[in-house]
Amino acid sequence: MKETKKKCKILILSWELYPVYAGGLGVLVDSLVKELLLQDIEVTVLLPHKYPEQKPYIISIEQQMKKYHQKKSTVKNLSFPIDSFNMSHSKKHRNTWPQLFSKKESITEEKKNLDKKVYPEHTPALTKAYAFAAADYIEKNSHFDLILGMDWMSIPTFQQLKNLNITIPFAFYVNSTEYDRSLMNDHKSKVSETIEELESQYFKQSNFIIAVSQSTEKTLLNHFGIDKNKCIVVNNGITFTPLKSETETWIGDKNVLFLGRFAPQKGLHFLLDTAEKVIAMDPEVKFMLAGDGELMPEVVENVIERGLERSCIFTGWLEEDV
Repeated sequence: MKETKKKCKILILSWELYPVYAGGLGVLVDSLVKELLLQDIEVTVLLPHKYPEQKPYIISIEQQMKKYHQKKSTVKNLSFPIDSFNMSHSKKHRNTWPQLFSKKESITEEKKNLDKKVYPEHTPALTKAYAFAAADYIEKNSHFDLILGMDWMSIPTFQQLKNLNITIPFAFYVNSTEYDRSLMNDHKSKVSETIEELESQYFKQSNFIIAVSQSTEKTLLNHFGIDKNKCIVVNNGITFTPLKSETETWIGDKNVLFLGRFAPQKGLHFLLDTAEKVIAMDPEVKFMLAGDGELMPEVVENVIERGLERSCIFTGWLEEDV
């Protein structure tokens, strides 16, 4: 009798899952889950908040988190003294519960402000509560072949699993590092320094690391000292059905699209360097810059300084249904 091949079972620890997202992470995790399911892999996603849909692979551990958050539970052996992004208001926000976490309907509110609900000021404290709640779930459901922890927010959970001697292979899925996120800051904040130290200490302790790009891998190897043999690059992909619209008639036939957050690690200055060279060779080429972010004013100013304003089109923030 032919043996049935055992399904691989993967647990994903994530703060976002589309349509709950503040940046690219929620979309990435959604795409990752869909691809794993297509490959006949059993997937479970542990979320810290409510989710607007009933899906068999989504588990909300909000109630358990709330219990540990109220207790101000501290993860043993974890050197992470920060409880709030805004140090001056850490006590004020220490025991409040994010609106998104308790009310499903808040997910459908204006997306531009969703990051304040997904990542409130006391997110560092919430990651510790998540660690205990996630570990409780994993102790009762220890059948997983691999745990994927999304970025630094899964580090407290990783340490708690070590405290409990849970030996399921663990991989950090690194979308960006704190080093990348703080490239534009002349002086790093205490929070930023602490998170970077945390990443430097824990990333190298995992079984392996998945980086979303060669650029991220380079940061992990050169800045964090990660062994290259432990690092795997899995580039982000996107699946979509192009919509025919009037856009193509007024932009022209030669178009380059940037779609993403205007952030230091996105390579926007390199893109403008490239655009300047391309337009010098062919003035008909148009560059559409879709998105928003902290670098928007600087990028607009840079476009004007280069004299590229006739060739660069800024769309601003785009909703997911555009």
